[in-house]
Amino acid sequence: MNDSNLAEAFGRVDPDATFWLAGKEWSVGGTHDRDGLQKLLGEKVGPLLTEPLEVRIVGITAEGERVAVEVEVSGPTKDGSRYENQMHILYVVRDGKIVTVKEYHDTLHASLVIGP
Repeated sequence: MNDSNLAEAFGRVDPDATFWLAGKEWSVGGTHDRDGLQKLLGEKVGPLLTEPLEVRIVGITAEGERVAVEVEVSGPTKDGSRYENQMHILYVVRDGKIVTVKEYHDTLHASLVIGP
C-alpha cells in the first residue's frame, strides 16, 4: 500500500467510522477513529518501511453489509527485517461507505517489528 492507495481507501470510509485493531497490550491496538488511524499509519507504521507494503488478498466472503477479507501483507523495514503478517479484516459497509473495521492479526509479530 502506498500513500495514493491509502488516500483512495480512506475516501471510501465514512467520516465517523471506527477501526478496532487486535492487541489489548499493544500501543497500536484498540479502537481508533478515521483520523486517528490515518495518523497512526503515517507516524508509526509508514516511517518504519522502506517501501509500501505488498498486500495479497487470499479470500473474500460477503453477506449483507458485512465483508470478511483474509489478507497477507509483507514489506521490508528500515532495520533490515521484514514485516510479514496474516490478517482477517471484517468490514461493515453502509450506503457505499465503510463504517466499521475490525482487524485481527499476529500481534506479537506486529509489536516486534513495528514496536510496542
